Amino acid sequence: MNNRVAEFSLSKSFEMTWLMIFYIIGVYLRRINLDALKINYLMLTYVLSLVATYTMTFMVGDIWYW
Repeated sequence: MNNRVAEFSLSKSFEMTWLMIFYIIGVYLRRINLDALKINYLMLTYVLSLVATYTMTFMVGDIWYW
């Protein structure tokens, strides 16, 4: 295994790219009115994201370098 870390990897530390992505997502979430959304819709979105991430581990494989 080489010591090269992928750009979007979290294996060594938080990369600047991840921090920029999370900052942009945070700005977007701040601008929209989350109070207007139903809690069921937000929970459904969260659960579907978890399921998609879990199924991608079988399709892509072990992408973490730990």
